[in-house]
Formats: sequence, structure tokens, C-alpha cells
Amino acid sequence: MAHDVRDLTEVMTRRSEAGSPPPDLLPRLRRRVRRDRRRRAVLGAAGTALAVTAAFAAVQQFGWSPADTAPPVMAGSVDDAFPKSPPQEGMRPLREVRFSMVGRKARVQFTPTGPYSMITYRCSVPFTAYSVRTGVLNAVGCDANGGGTGYLRTEPGVPYSFDVAALPPAASPGPAPGRPPSVAELDRYLASHEPFPGTWSVRIYAGACDSETCAGPPAPPRQPPVDGLERLARTTHTADGRPRTVAFSPSGAGVRLRLTCRDGAAVAVLTDGAGTKVVNCEIAESRGVVWDRTARPDARQELRITVLPAEASPVGKTDAAALAANMKGVEPAGKWTLEVYDR
Repeated sequence: MAHDVRDLTEVMTRRSEAGSPPPDLLPRLRRRVRRDRRRRAVLGAAGTALAVTAAFAAVQQFGWSPADTAPPVMAGSVDDAFPKSPPQEGMRPLREVRFSMVGRKARVQFTPTGPYSMITYRCSVPFTAYSVRTGVLNAVGCDANGGGTGYLRTEPGVPYSFDVAALPPAASPGPAPGRPPSVAELDRYLASHEPFPGTWSVRIYAGACDSETCAGPPAPPRQPPVDGLERLARTTHTADGRPRTVAFSPSGAGVRLRLTCRDGAAVAVLTDGAGTKVVNCEIAESRGVVWDRTARPDARQELRITVLPAEASPVGKTDAAALAANMKGVEPAGKWTLEVYDR
């Protein structure tokens, strides 16, 4: 009797719905296997081996022997024929990456050719695709007919990447069934559960979008240029909620600042003698957020900056204690760079 991923998914679903495994599960499983052996002896040993393997795999899938290492990132195979397929919503097919394992994280990279990119999923059987980009997790369902679709406003020629993992619908990487996981919870789930064979793919389209669905919000306003300006200071750190101090000595009455946040760094709080400013740097990504600030000519000045990752609580109060509270239970994520230019 042949077994495939549908059989494994069905077994896992039954085990998941039953809640925590009973303490006598393994002895019962062994007794069931022995009964099957006696009942199917006339069919030969091959069928018995398959039954044992499938049952043992179902036990392993729900992590009763957790691993201590981070989930490995797997590589997929690129479908060279995909770019010849029809366009979707005005965007041409750019890249399809196929994977053969379920329950393992994959990294997808692409270089867009237009101002919009669309990401879709195809799965051999129903799965849930969990994607992580700039520290933000999204989950969509997928099957052989398609699945959830995501849209990105992209800059042609600038590489983009994101992590993604497919799991059976019955899997529950979140804190409770039906509740979405955080990035850290997803990573812990993948690290403590063995992957298993299953086919799924990620499809990427890029170009000029002709659909209202992918038009999204208006393009961000043009940023003031920094070309030709003298850079007075530059610092790069992880978005961990810790305050950093940047010192600089401008020659004039103003400076131009550029803050760039990547891979999960999201919100910055900047304080100096002129007051406090909260900057949502995640929306600008590789372009950075640029603004002007007054300064005292020929005098050393300091600017304090605290950057929080996307998973931190929304910023309300901006004092040190409040920002520390926003980081409670949140892992540092992403990198940020602050540059100060003379103006």
C-alpha cells in the first residue's frame, strides 16, 4: 500500500486534534504494530514496514524529541521554464523556487524588475505558508490551485529576500491553537520538529501593476538628497531597544540625518536639545528616512537614538523605562544605520 504526504498529513491532524499525547502512547503504538503484523502476514513484510514507518513519523512530527539547534535554512530548485509563463496582474513572471521538504525554513531571494512585486504559493496538498520579511511574519494558506498572495513595492535592481516555511494546517507553532506565532515561536517550532517530504513552491512576479489590489498605498515622498554633503557621523547597530549616543560638530545652523532600517528594525526614538522625534524607519527600508534638524554652529552636539524591532510594542511614551518595557519578551532583530550630514 503506497503512502504519500496526504497520509502523513491526515495522521498528524488526528494526533494534533487529540491534544497532548497520552503517557501510554508508545506502548499502544507498539501493540498496534504487532497486531497489524499478525493480521497482514499473508501480504508480506513490505506492507508492515510501511505501517511502522508512517506511525513512527507521525510521533516524530510533533516534536517529542526537541532539537537544540536553530532550524536549518534549505535551498530550493529554480524552475527555468517559469519566466515563460503568462503574466499576472500586469506583472511578468520572474522566478519560481520549488521545495521538497515541509517543516523546514527556506530563504527566497530575487531582484525585482519593476516597481511592484507579487508573491504567490503553490502546494501539492493544503499547507500554511509562514513568511518572514523585515522581522514581520505573515501566514497564508495554499494548495494545488494556488494560495494567498502578497504584494511589495520594490525598487528595480535592488535585491530582496525573505524566509518562508510550509506547515500542515494542523500544526500549531503559535502560543495556542488558532493564535498566530511570533517569529521566535516559529523558529522554536521548526527547530523542535522533524521536517518531512512534501512539494511546494514560491512564485514571484514583477513589473508595473495594473490591479487595484496590488496598487497599495501611495509611493513615499521623495527624500532630501545627501549627495555632496559632508558626513559628520555614522553608526550602525542591532535594533535591540538600547539607547546609543551619536556625537557631531556641524559647521552651520543645521544638519541632515538619514536613518536606514533593515531586516526587522522598525521604529526609532531620537532625542537631543531640540526635543524628541519618533521615526517609522521600516517603511523606507533601503532608501532610508531623511530629515533636517537645527544645530548650533561649531559646537559639539549629541543625539541619543533608540531603535526597536518590528515585534516590539507600539511606542507611546518615549522615556527610557517605557522603551525598555516595549522590548519585554522581544528578541533583537534587524540592523539600523544613522548618518549625520553637515548642511
